[in-house]
Amino acid sequence: MLPYDILRFDYKERLSDRFLATHLHRFEMFSKPVALVVLVEIINPWHPSSELGQKVLNSLIREFLRSDAQSYLSRFENALKQTNRAVQEALDQTKSPVSCVAVLLESDQIHCTSIGTAKLGLLRNGKLATILGSRNAYNETFSSVTSGDMKENDWLFIANETFYSLLTDAESQIWLDDDVVEIGAKISQMNETDPETRSAGVILRYNLQSPPVNQTFLWGETNSPTQGNSRLTLPKVNFGPVTILAERLGRSIARTWSLIANLLKSRSSSVASGSDAKSRFPKIIKRLLPIIGVVLVLFIVWFGYRQLHKNQTTENPKTTLLSELQSLPPERLQSTLEAKFTISDYQSLSNNDKVQLSTLLKNQKTTLAELPAATIQAKSDIVALEIVDNQPLFIDVQGQIWSYNGTLLTQLPQKTPIANPVTLTAFSSTNIVASDSSGNIWHLDGSRDQPYALTQAGAFSAGSKVVGHYQNNLYLVNLTTKITSRVSNFTNNLSRESAYNKAENLTSVTDPTDIAINGKVLLVDGNGKVTEFVRNTASTTKFQLPFVNAPIRITANDKSPVIAISSGRMLYFIDSTNALIGSIFLATNAKITDIALDPTDPSKLWVATGNQIYSLSVPS
Repeated sequence: MLPYDILRFDYKERLSDRFLATHLHRFEMFSKPVALVVLVEIINPWHPSSELGQKVLNSLIREFLRSDAQSYLSRFENALKQTNRAVQEALDQTKSPVSCVAVLLESDQIHCTSIGTAKLGLLRNGKLATILGSRNAYNETFSSVTSGDMKENDWLFIANETFYSLLTDAESQIWLDDDVVEIGAKISQMNETDPETRSAGVILRYNLQSPPVNQTFLWGETNSPTQGNSRLTLPKVNFGPVTILAERLGRSIARTWSLIANLLKSRSSSVASGSDAKSRFPKIIKRLLPIIGVVLVLFIVWFGYRQLHKNQTTENPKTTLLSELQSLPPERLQSTLEAKFTISDYQSLSNNDKVQLSTLLKNQKTTLAELPAATIQAKSDIVALEIVDNQPLFIDVQGQIWSYNGTLLTQLPQKTPIANPVTLTAFSSTNIVASDSSGNIWHLDGSRDQPYALTQAGAFSAGSKVVGHYQNNLYLVNLTTKITSRVSNFTNNLSRESAYNKAENLTSVTDPTDIAINGKVLLVDGNGKVTEFVRNTASTTKFQLPFVNAPIRITANDKSPVIAISSGRMLYFIDSTNALIGSIFLATNAKITDIALDPTDPSKLWVATGNQIYSLSVPS
C-alpha cells in the first residue's frame, strides 16, 4: 500500500468549455506499490477535445503497462515518449494548448513531468515551492522527467492553473489539521464560492504514521449558491445536454435578433435625422439585412441541431464494467468479462463495486484474482513454460530458453535462438525439447551450445507439432494430421518414434492447441474441447470450455488430481470426475500464454502472462 493520503478534486460531469480530468491508477501487478497520477486539461469547447484529452490520459497508463523496461522510471519515460503522439494529435486538432501533469509514485520516491500551464507544487515545512509549471509553455510535448524524495508530512499539489492559485491562497494553518478529510472539505468549499472557476487536481500527503486516507470531492459544473429573493422551487428535471444546448441556442438566437433590430433602428434614426442615407447606408444593404439575419438564424439552428445530435450519441451515461455484467445472463458473464475487462476500468471502480463484482462472479464459481508480485519478470514475452527441479524453465518470443533457480534468471547457452517457438517440454535442465511453427523439433542438452534439429521420419515430419513428456517418454501431436507419436525412453534423437494413436481415433478433436499427460494423453483444441485417450483408442470428451479466447493451454501431471486449462485470461480447474472445481479470472491486460502445475506441490499453479510468471494457488 502506498504511504500517501490522497485528496482528489474533479467534476461529476464533463465541463462545457473544456476537457479537465484527473486520474489515479494503481499498478497492483508489480513487486511493490506503484501508482500514476495524471491531470489533463484542454481549454476548448469543441467536442473532440474530450476524446483527445482522454486519449492522452489513457495512453500514459497503457504505455506504462506495455513497456518491458526493468525500472519503473524507464517505464515512465517510455510511456511519456509514446504518449507524445497523442499530445501532438490533440495540439494539431484543437489548436489549443494541452496542459498535463503526470506523477509516478514509487514509495517515497516520485518521478514527475508537466506540459502547458498545469503545475506541481511541494509544500514542505510550511514553505511552498513550484516544482513544475512555472514556465507556462504552450504547444509542447513531454521532454524531461524530474525525480525527488518525499519526507514525512510533505504535501504534493498536482493541479491545473486555477486550482493551484486557490491552493496557494489558502491559509497556511489549513495544512496543519490532522484530519485530512476535513482539509479536503475546506478546500472544496473554497472552490464553491466562485462558480466561474474551473479547478481540478490531486493533493497527496506523505504519511507513514497512520492508515492512508483516500477521498474524492466532485463538483457540479455550476456550483455557486443561489442568490436573490426567495422564489417558488419546482421539481428539477435534468435533460442533460439537451437542456444546456437549448438554453445556449435560445440565447444565441435572441442576441442575433437583438443585434439586427438595434442595427436597423440605428440606421432608421440616421435617415430620419436628415443624414445622407444614400452614402451612409445604401438601400440595398438595408434590404439585405433581414435576409442575412434569417441566414444567421438558420445557421445557428443547424449548428445547434448538429451539436445536440453529437451530444446525444456520445454523452450517454458511462456504463461501468460492473453495471454491464449485472445486466447479462449468467452464461455470458465470463465471455463478456474476458472481452471488456481492462485494468484501468477495474481500478476506476469503487471498493464497494469491486466487492459486488467479485460476488457476482463467485455465484458462477469464478474468482476475480488480482495478481500477486511476479515471481519472474523476463526480458521478452513468454511463449511456453515448464517446471524443472521445482522451478520454472521457459522459452520466450525471441527463441531464447531461460532457467530460474529461485533467485537468479539464467539464459541457457544458445548461439542460435529457435525461430517462432510453439511449445516446450523438459525432462531436466539439460534435456529440453522444443517445437517451432515450421514443424522442426529441437533438442538442447549440456553437450551443445545451441539447439540441435532432430530428424523425423517422413510420416511424422510434415506439419507443426506440440510436444509433451511423461516419465522418460516424449509425445508429439501433429497439428495438421492429428497423428500422435511417442518416443520411448527419449535421449537425444527421434529414431524410436512410432505412432501412438491414429487420426481416426481423434475425430472429435479439431485444431489441437496443447497437450498434457498424467498417465493418459490430454488434448485441448481451438474449440475449447478437452479430450483424453490412451494408445490406439478413441478419444473421449472430458470437458468443454464455456467460451474460447486464444491462446488455449492445458496442464496436468500424475501427482495432481486436478487438470487446469487456460483460455485468454481465464483459468478452469476440473477434477478426476470431469467436474468443474472452479475458475479464476486474472485481473491483467495480458492474456495467459502458458500454464504448468507444479509436480512437487499439487496446490501450486505457475502462470505465464506477457513477460511475467506468477505462482497461484489451485482452488480446492
